[in-house]
Amino acid sequence: FFIGMLVGYILGIALSFAVDMIWFPGTPHETEWF
Repeated sequence: FFIGMLVGYILGIALSFAVDMIWFPGTPHETEWF
């Protein structure tokens, strides 16, 4: 259960970062910790 939460957390961060890179390529990026 804990590993599943950790994997989901990492995937969420990676997905949000990928979306940020694709939709906002010209803006400075800030790492967001949920």
